[in-house]
Amino acid sequence: MINKIQKALRILWKYLCIFWFCGLTYALMEILVRGRSAYEMVILAGICGVICLAPFNNFTSYNTDFLFQSISCGTICTFLEWICGVFFNKNHQIWDYSTLPLSTPDGQINFFFWILWCVLASLAIPILDYIEYHCFDYKPETPPYYKIFGKVVFRMKPRKKE
Repeated sequence: MINKIQKALRILWKYLCIFWFCGLTYALMEILVRGRSAYEMVILAGICGVICLAPFNNFTSYNTDFLFQSISCGTICTFLEWICGVFFNKNHQIWDYSTLPLSTPDGQINFFFWILWCVLASLAIPILDYIEYHCFDYKPETPPYYKIFGKVVFRMKPRKKE
């Protein structure tokens, strides 16, 4: 029973770390680019990390094409951005894509920002894999690696054995 509680707490801690890492990293990037951010964006980026980026490895293997992972995660993040926009950004006080080409009629999502989400996902996936592998013993026998069109393009170094 104690082992199950410890395991559950470890998983909870992992997802809290991922939530805050993704949320605060996104907010920092937004502050550097726009000069401001919003708490809703911290929450959205944290949710994107927890819902999309972190569990992706639990449902797929490292053999899943990295481009597919990036595009899938970018698409899910864009969908979550739209949902967040519908509920929290009705007056466009947080963001407004309505004047940009290739935006939805409500101005909540934009094709170019979908590309940005895909790029951010392609950066976040290996970073979160590194954190999971080195800090949370995720698949300790298999260092993360990434394939594009069936060819391994990057493989993390194995952990040093203690």
